[in-house]
Amino acid sequence: MKYIYCIIDKAIKKNFGLIGIDDKKVYSIPFKDVSAIVQDFSPELKQNFLRKSKEKMLNTIIEHQYVIDRVMKEFTLIPFNIGTIIRGDEEKVKEFINKRYQELKSILEKNKNKFQYGIQIFYETKDTKSSKNEELKEGVKAYILKQKEKRKKLMAKLNHYGKNFYDQISKFVDEIKIEKSTKDLSKNEIINLSCLVKLNKVKELKQELRKINKLPFSVKFNGPWPPYSFV
Repeated sequence: MKYIYCIIDKAIKKNFGLIGIDDKKVYSIPFKDVSAIVQDFSPELKQNFLRKSKEKMLNTIIEHQYVIDRVMKEFTLIPFNIGTIIRGDEEKVKEFINKRYQELKSILEKNKNKFQYGIQIFYETKDTKSSKNEELKEGVKAYILKQKEKRKKLMAKLNHYGKNFYDQISKFVDEIKIEKSTKDLSKNEIINLSCLVKLNKVKELKQELRKINKLPFSVKFNGPWPPYSFV
């Protein structure tokens, strides 16, 4: 069995060293003009993988991401999710690539010299929570209705800001996806985006985000990441 990390945009025979899950050797299997980055994965290793505790699984996720990050420094790639296993030898890996060759090539071409970045924008509000005395004075029902109305108005404002920021950021990215917002309503998240950005556009994007990152707004920016959201 082969554990597959990613597909890269070059046919190359390369040993990346003992950097894989459980310190196993990671290497490439070339096919046509692309390669799969893999490690050998025995039935025993698979059983150990399935029996891992939460703590050990977290370490495995870190090891998986480390390999992809290492490869990403040299090649354009298509990352695979953790636990992607191909049953069989190198020929089976080549068969796997061959069946999907045109699709893989198309994705690699689309993502060449581009990386994924995460952008979250928040709206900082002053703490205007009503006091307990106000709640007692108004009555519980009236108080709850008042809070719901305040929240409704705030959400309308956040949606308005979100549309504007989406348009603003779109000018600097190749592709953009709206991700699920945080469940913590107290954070007043306006928008949560995954963006596919060309290398030569990252500086301009950062400059634009600095303009946004002023009270009452705050910006969280992370990356570069492999293009998980765009494959």
